Amino acid sequence: MNYARHVHHGWEWLASHFESSTVSKTQIDDIPEGSLVPLLMTAEIHADNDVIEDLAFKDAFENIPNRCSDKALALYMSLKRFHKNLSKTTVKSIHSAFKKMWELSSVL
Repeated sequence: MNYARHVHHGWEWLASHFESSTVSKTQIDDIPEGSLVPLLMTAEIHADNDVIEDLAFKDAFENIPNRCSDKALALYMSLKRFHKNLSKTTVKSIHSAFKKMWELSSVL
């Protein structure tokens, strides 16, 4: 999977946590029936109320990182590693993709 796809999936994941965004039917169909993933995702997000209530959280994965970007990325990578059972290498690629995006944005 290329870096652009990792970033795109991260944006979709983050957007899915806000009312103005919608989760696609494909994303919902990918979650096994009876899975705790939606519950865990909600519980993890609300566990750190300071972050979720911060208005900057919804923009954490924009081209220019903000004060919530590190926490949002850590949460996203944890969910991918432990709830989607992705390999360490894939999770490192997700981290690298966002790092590269943010580095390139700071040059512009």
